Amino acid sequence: MKVSVRTFILIGLLLASVALYLFTDAGYAAFLVVLFAVLLGGAALVAGLPGNTVSAKLTAPLQGERGQEAKATLTVSNPGKLPIIKCKTKVTAENMLNGKKDEVNSDFSIWSGKTDRMGFVLKDDHCGLLRLTAEEAELSDPLGIFRRKASFDRNSETVCNLYYLPQITELTISPEDVSTYDMESYKYSQSQKGNDPSEMFDIKAYGEGDSYKAIHWKLSSKLDDIMVREHGLPIENRVLIILDKRPASKDEDEIDRKIEFTASLSYSLLRKGVYHSIGWFDYLNDRFETVRVDGEEAFWMAVTALISSPFVDDEKSAAQQFAESDTDKVFSNYIYISETADGTEILMNYGQTDLYGPEDFQ
Repeated sequence: MKVSVRTFILIGLLLASVALYLFTDAGYAAFLVVLFAVLLGGAALVAGLPGNTVSAKLTAPLQGERGQEAKATLTVSNPGKLPIIKCKTKVTAENMLNGKKDEVNSDFSIWSGKTDRMGFVLKDDHCGLLRLTAEEAELSDPLGIFRRKASFDRNSETVCNLYYLPQITELTISPEDVSTYDMESYKYSQSQKGNDPSEMFDIKAYGEGDSYKAIHWKLSSKLDDIMVREHGLPIENRVLIILDKRPASKDEDEIDRKIEFTASLSYSLLRKGVYHSIGWFDYLNDRFETVRVDGEEAFWMAVTALISSPFVDDEKSAAQQFAESDTDKVFSNYIYISETADGTEILMNYGQTDLYGPEDFQ
């Protein structure tokens, strides 16, 4: 149990009252002694009697519009047999994209077996995943003299997400670029085998598990050994858009512009019928992420994933993170969105690379 400054003040007043009662003839001193003793004892009793757990549920709309208010609700229940005179909770709202964080505090008084709700308004002028987290409750007496923590029970839902999506603008993409990103010659992987019998990836000696249908009879007769065809791997994701989530910027507007340009470019390619993937380094999970975009639903899934991890000041470029990752290097075209050309040469080792810089997403 925590002891507040008020507690020490009351203890001091109690001791002063006792001294006043013992060393003076003041008749009211006895009353003060009893009063302060009752306050301290009652506060300790009230703060100490309720159970150690409360039940909480945090809810918010899945999507909000930037600059517009969205309402979230914190519901707290008292499963114990005794009332909770005062329950203080704190809800943090953190934008996972730009790191901005706000706090909302609330106070409840909850009778045994009852529930109380508090609604609070959220507002963010920038895109990103707003993660709401209800932290541990704090129980106290009405005056806040004694306080102690009360954990949420296992049925509590103390985290919820609210997405503020970027503004999407259809960009102008030339027919030449569309043709480049959709060239027939890049439909099959040059480094991985697949299961498309219309394209041959390689020929090898027959091994256990190989299909008899894949036997290359003419070559087998010449080599006096059973040879089989390995089929090609069709590459529907011929284009990879890579967003370099660095350097870290405290300017939320600048982060918004980068995200909006990336999302708008992806949307514009999709509208032109060019399926592709979006890639970035996820600093929360320490891995390079790629999400395929082959339809509008997939596009919005990619965007929500993109705005769920932060921009970080890192020595390694996104291109270097991609090269060092175990992500399949099966793309023929790379669109690199970065403030610097650092890493462009790395991507050129894997395919044609186009660089988009700050002047493009102004």
